[in-house]
Amino acid sequence: YYRDAGFFPEALLNFLALMGFSFGENREKFSLKEMIDSFDLGKIHVGEPVFDLKKLTWLNGLYLREMDTKDLLLRLRNWRLSDEYLLRVLPLEQQRIELLSELIPAIGFFLSGDIDHTKVLEQMVPKGRDAQTTAQALLDLVDHLDEQTRKGFGHAQLEPACRSFAEKIGWKTKELFMCIRLGITGRTAAPPLFDTMEVLGKDLTRRRLRLAAQALLAMPTPV
Repeated sequence: YYRDAGFFPEALLNFLALMGFSFGENREKFSLKEMIDSFDLGKIHVGEPVFDLKKLTWLNGLYLREMDTKDLLLRLRNWRLSDEYLLRVLPLEQQRIELLSELIPAIGFFLSGDIDHTKVLEQMVPKGRDAQTTAQALLDLVDHLDEQTRKGFGHAQLEPACRSFAEKIGWKTKELFMCIRLGITGRTAAPPLFDTMEVLGKDLTRRRLRLAAQALLAMPTPV
């Protein structure tokens, strides 16, 4: 997930070290070599560490802004702007756009980490159901997919897994499929669902479904 969301490996390593080690000198950004060279058991924190995603994001930003521009470009090309990844995305959108300028807005959710579900929460709840039930369905779906996609996270595994889950919880497939679509893309109109899930990958799909469930659980209860 962290790789797919655009975090640098060295930033994540730095952050994990900070959870149990103090470099001193009011420094929070340091390399693995610097930590090894200055390692002292007396600098180990004995309290329980907190995984603060906001701090990790801030630390990653330090690495990004201090990076040589050519190195940053190379990182982008090795990330979601690689030829390999874009060649998986383009066939899903090629028949849906008419201008090159429409491509970036169309594929934005393929190039993102977390997405904002605020505008689609009400649409995510099927008619006759409530936010709590929908949120629980998404959380249970994540567990179901973990179980059913052990041999692969492709269309061939995803479609039967999602159909069997809809049958299991007594939902119509169109209800569940739209809920999943909104959860992973934030849009009502997107490329074929299971191909989209496959290209996004298991980690991002699971993360977005969980975040969608959290957003649903935080919705105000109707009076």
